[in-house]
Amino acid sequence: RAPCCRGFPQGALLERVGCASGCLGWPAECAASPMPSIPGSACRNGVLKPLRALSLRSSRLAGRVRPHLPPPSGATRRVAAAMRVVTDRHQYQCGEVSLSAFVAWDEDVATPSSPVPGVLVAHTAIGPQDAFIESKVVALAEMGYVAFSLDMFGAGRAVVEPEEKMRAIEPLKKDRTLMIKRAIAAVDDVSKLAVVDSSRLAAIGYCLGGQTVLDLARAGLDNILGVVSFHGILDCPTLPDYPSFKAKVLACHGNRDPFISSSDLDAFTQEMEEKDVDWQLHVYGGAYHAFTRPEKVGEEHKQAGFQYDRNADTRSWKTMTNFLQEVMRA
Repeated sequence: RAPCCRGFPQGALLERVGCASGCLGWPAECAASPMPSIPGSACRNGVLKPLRALSLRSSRLAGRVRPHLPPPSGATRRVAAAMRVVTDRHQYQCGEVSLSAFVAWDEDVATPSSPVPGVLVAHTAIGPQDAFIESKVVALAEMGYVAFSLDMFGAGRAVVEPEEKMRAIEPLKKDRTLMIKRAIAAVDDVSKLAVVDSSRLAAIGYCLGGQTVLDLARAGLDNILGVVSFHGILDCPTLPDYPSFKAKVLACHGNRDPFISSSDLDAFTQEMEEKDVDWQLHVYGGAYHAFTRPEKVGEEHKQAGFQYDRNADTRSWKTMTNFLQEVMRA
């Protein structure tokens, strides 16, 4: 993430292009400043320009991934201090439905000979092609995980209009087993990536995604070690018999979230207790729904029950970081 020294916005994600020497990563001899403060200008080995991740595709992660697959040559390389984080669009299936994931990892850390834990990221009602979700995927990759944004809607859709959101969400609300099936499809697919230690997976989710990862935990998969819900929908659904909870659970909740009633919260906590789950509920005072979304700052957002809260956002991310370190410990 580069400072604005040559006209790029603060925090812009950049890629190196036009390297004549074919070197990997970012050259240490950048003319304007040393790592990690990389300028938005030319260095002797390449040119910096704003990242164009959404327009790129990799052929080496297309379809079902084979064992020992090398990192994709077509993936986008992102600046992350001295790291080499690559991103990729990856297609997978749930039955007849085509789904699209956004995947990121540090190619110096995650390799076929040294796979690392994977973290799935479940999207909000906006859908998987959301810059907010993709920023979380990259942030997790910078932490040393392979991060994989699952797709609950199909074909990587981003939905904006309220009517379209309801059409996308309604089938999942009516049939929570469908939600679980699509989440498990992502688990199955990320487990096939050669750079992933498939025995050590976790999942995090926001809003609808929080509900998704909690339902994934209810499915009782052996390799899902923990799930984290950020301002997720907390309830106690009626589901077919699944194996008992095996994942640890962390729920981050704003006490002013109007979408979670006290009875919902009571039902959730009762379920956790009755099923003997290793669980945590962190309640952030004064925080509304969507407290992690920096764009939710207007009065109209607050009136609708949405409001960014810097303290809750920062604290919940730190709590998640510690939680993931705990559950992924070999």
